Amino acid sequence: ATHRPALRFLTGVYTELGQWNYADSLPNILSHTVARAIMSLLYNFMRAEYAKTNIEQQRLKIAKVEELNDPFEFRPGFDWDPDPDSELAELAGCLETTRAQLATLSGLLCFSASWRHPLMWGHYACSHEGICLGFEFTGRKDVRPSVVYTTERPVVRLDDLKKFGNPDSGDEKMPEVVKRLHATFRDSLFHKHLDWKYEQERRLIVNIRSPPPQHIDEDGNLFAPWNSNDLVLREVILGANCIKTPSDVEKWLTGQTGVKIFKAKLHNSEFEMNRAEGVVDSSTLKVDECDIDRSNEVT
Repeated sequence: ATHRPALRFLTGVYTELGQWNYADSLPNILSHTVARAIMSLLYNFMRAEYAKTNIEQQRLKIAKVEELNDPFEFRPGFDWDPDPDSELAELAGCLETTRAQLATLSGLLCFSASWRHPLMWGHYACSHEGICLGFEFTGRKDVRPSVVYTTERPVVRLDDLKKFGNPDSGDEKMPEVVKRLHATFRDSLFHKHLDWKYEQERRLIVNIRSPPPQHIDEDGNLFAPWNSNDLVLREVILGANCIKTPSDVEKWLTGQTGVKIFKAKLHNSEFEMNRAEGVVDSSTLKVDECDIDRSNEVT
């Protein structure tokens, strides 16, 4: 059949991507999206009860691809009409199968570059009743890609699939075609519609098929330890409507040092969150004295 080589490619693409070393490949593949190599903080929003457990156990939940709140995540588009009576429908279905297979290999640790946006508190921290954790990423600073916000969706081209796997085509550009197809799948994990821009998202890829250290709770949720992902807790920010206190947080920290605790409040004149008066530090080490660059944080 005309499209059998393309079907074989889509069926097998997840194996190659699954063996792909993200840490070594990201700087080259996503050079236009990588964050600057600076000591800025990454922020993760959550409900207060989850913050308590995560702080005590020094872990973060790994987001599974199939559970992400954007249905376009890792779902590239295609430029053909999948007539149910044609082989093109099988190609479209194979795109979904490829996505499902890739989702079994990798998960995400998702962060924001800022804690100040009220929508982040409303959507991810229980309507400002939750807590935001600020982390310093101590690993390779060139392996911390930003999400690209765009109106152009990554799209698999039928013309590329038609060319793939035909040994008689004599097409000298075949390597470029294969590279372009793989890049489309990768881009679909780091490209989101412009309307998501307020999240200012940064992502770390986690191999969920690798052996521990990973935590699994009774509901099957996966968690990544902070220390195995080069994360150091630096800030605990209580939501404007959070009933927990800095004293509560100090009890959860159990010896963790260099962590600043403060409460968010509504900005007096702008649609953003601001820092309330009164800051508690978990040790004599003041985070303000650390060499932490906040130049990428929206103020």
